[in-house]
Amino acid sequence: MKIHFLNPGSIDQISGGYIFNKHFVASLSANVDDFSLHELSNLEEWNQDSTDDSDVFIIDSLLFFKDHDVSKNFMQGRKVIPLIHLSEGLQHEKRIADEMSLLEGLNIIVTSEFVKTTLQRDYQLAPDKILVIEPGVAVLSKKEHYPDRIQHFICVSNLVKRKRILKLLQILNELKDYDWTLEIIGDAEIDVEYAQSILDFIQSQQLGDRVKVHAPMEQKKLFDLMRSKDMLLHLAVYETFGMCIFEAAAIGLPILSTKTGAWEDLRRYPLAGFIATDDLGAYKKALEHVLGSKFERVDEKVLHQSIYQWDDMAEKFIKWLS
Repeated sequence: MKIHFLNPGSIDQISGGYIFNKHFVASLSANVDDFSLHELSNLEEWNQDSTDDSDVFIIDSLLFFKDHDVSKNFMQGRKVIPLIHLSEGLQHEKRIADEMSLLEGLNIIVTSEFVKTTLQRDYQLAPDKILVIEPGVAVLSKKEHYPDRIQHFICVSNLVKRKRILKLLQILNELKDYDWTLEIIGDAEIDVEYAQSILDFIQSQQLGDRVKVHAPMEQKKLFDLMRSKDMLLHLAVYETFGMCIFEAAAIGLPILSTKTGAWEDLRRYPLAGFIATDDLGAYKKALEHVLGSKFERVDEKVLHQSIYQWDDMAEKFIKWLS
């Protein structure tokens, strides 16, 4: 048996999903005798016909859900396992039926119990067909200095609509009588039009001195920047896991986030607040409270310790597959 991993474009792109894929590929490569990585922009680029009937194809959801007809054709006579980071159906009910037809009878990999529960409920999939492999969270040095007041925020999110960065800026702009700054770290090339709307808003509201937008950066540099800030802000409407939230918790950075991804695993983290995704009024109220209050830091002994590691990804997958 040979295992093929089909990745959407370069495996070296910087985002939560690609970081997961890179670790998973490294684990498979080290533990599977016959393994190969294929970087594709779409499944129609596949041109290797010399595969055996026993071969297994792990396909990232960005490829698998890109074109349903192409995916159905690709699956003919092949053992396909989708790796679901993001599903349009999970966000839009009208897409569920189409995706159900693709996923019927397949084994599936997901990155959180949240996605598994959602697929079981909305897609009527059997729990034994779904393997959860959570991302690891890097072991980081802790934040050393906490201010008396929280002013300097960071948002680690690609500039796409579901992350609601523009809405976050609008909320902050309504609170501009308070002293605050925000640094946004994320890819602006995925949804260029939306990214431009963010830049236009910053310019139109004269927020250039307060808001800085950066391209994705190497992990250590990002973690150093996160440690220097006072709080992570996250307003996404949907995440499969929410890696940056867990990384902030591992650093010891306070968090104000929507209830998304695997947030329940951090609900007891004393420096985090989680707001319902559709309650923007509550998010603004919480943010105003943060800006207007003295920060009371809790004892370091109860700060969050990471519960997720990258170890044994391939072993977990192979055991489940057999």
